[in-house]
Amino acid sequence: MFFSKRKPPVCVTKLYFDCPLGEEVDFSVVKSALGELAEPAVRYAINFAQFQPMSTLHSSNAQMKYEDLEDLDIVGQDGKSILSLGRAGKAFRADTLYECVLVDSQVDTGASKNLFERLLSLFDVKYGYSRFLGGDFLPATEEKMKTGLFSSVSIRVGMVEDAWMVSPGEMDSGAIKGLYPINFWNKKAETKIKEIGLILPESCGELSGVVAFSAQEQKQIIASNSKKFGRHIHFGTD
Repeated sequence: MFFSKRKPPVCVTKLYFDCPLGEEVDFSVVKSALGELAEPAVRYAINFAQFQPMSTLHSSNAQMKYEDLEDLDIVGQDGKSILSLGRAGKAFRADTLYECVLVDSQVDTGASKNLFERLLSLFDVKYGYSRFLGGDFLPATEEKMKTGLFSSVSIRVGMVEDAWMVSPGEMDSGAIKGLYPINFWNKKAETKIKEIGLILPESCGELSGVVAFSAQEQKQIIASNSKKFGRHIHFGTD
């Protein structure tokens, strides 16, 4: 009997930010973000075209506007995506909203918090979070990989909205997807938290900016909210 080697967990960070129409893609920011990851970037593909060496990223795409960028995918040495950047989608009800997904091999809360804070200095973030996922999960969808001849992932607008505690269409009004080890909430999130009945420990302090839950706070949150919000609490490697 043969057993496949278990894939190591990863840290997945997702950031949501506005890119006004007419603004050029700042590839230097993308490169700075890549420099924060443990694995070096090797190749990239823009708008689902063929992969190219990283050395041509800026020179071949100078003056590219965000409205012309549907998808940027950057892979590491093993061919797996370590950074993707593209339009957030219809569920977010904002044509100028982009989603950046970063995958890091460092699975440590302290290191992840440092990475998260450094990324916030590069992007004008409206909302974001970091979480840990098992190696058998897809970072882009955060769903477990399906195996089989006809396996595929199909994502509908309704599915995206259902995955959020506070609708992604309310990005400026305190949208919250779930509870993660590390979160970035805007100042209106605290009002939304009270509206939906989410119970957080007093030790959490101010509920805006970077909100990182300690191990003890995570236990308290699970105990107080698992019945109502269990599917939105993601403190383990799922």
